[in-house]
Amino acid sequence: MTQPRDLVLELLKRIAVVPAGGIRPDHDLVRDLQVDGDDYGMWLVPELEKRLGITPRRQEWEIGAVAELLAVVDRHAQGAAMTNGAPSA
Repeated sequence: MTQPRDLVLELLKRIAVVPAGGIRPDHDLVRDLQVDGDDYGMWLVPELEKRLGITPRRQEWEIGAVAELLAVVDRHAQGAAMTNGAPSA
């Protein structure tokens, strides 16, 4: 089973300019990875919500760095796993 963080990075690679060495948590989505706002808001966010069964508030998605994106997903994916009867390890 794919872990939530792995899914984030896998999907992010589809819309980002991935630098040599890959995507790091300290990368800025716009400045470092050149992620387009429309791709982020209209594709990545809904795709993560659908695949992970999470529903963060819109304001939580207003972030700048990869680490912040991972934190939102971690926070909500853990809660989704618990409510679905599958506690995380």
